[in-house]
Amino acid sequence: MNALSALKVTVWGQMFAVISMTRSVWIICENKNKYVKYYVAIGTTVNLVVNFILIPIMGIVGAAIATLLTNMVVLIFAPLLFRETRQQIPYLIHGFLITWAWKRTK
Repeated sequence: MNALSALKVTVWGQMFAVISMTRSVWIICENKNKYVKYYVAIGTTVNLVVNFILIPIMGIVGAAIATLLTNMVVLIFAPLLFRETRQQIPYLIHGFLITWAWKRTK
């Protein structure tokens, strides 16, 4: 059962990972590569701290949750720290809202 729960969390985490990959195209096109090192540092720190807390409590599911939270932080919250990258957040939110509205009409 733990493996199934971890897989379910990992699948949701992959959604954020894929969106991060598309954001990397924007970063390259807009010549904002200097922020990638900060995103990596933030992601590494968050992942280490959350894994340290959750793995002893929840095991493999805690590790999957830590990865999901890390992906969310790097995708949504890390760009808010830098003025030049804040402009991508409205596009991200708009994309989520369009997807939600589109699924709702079906």
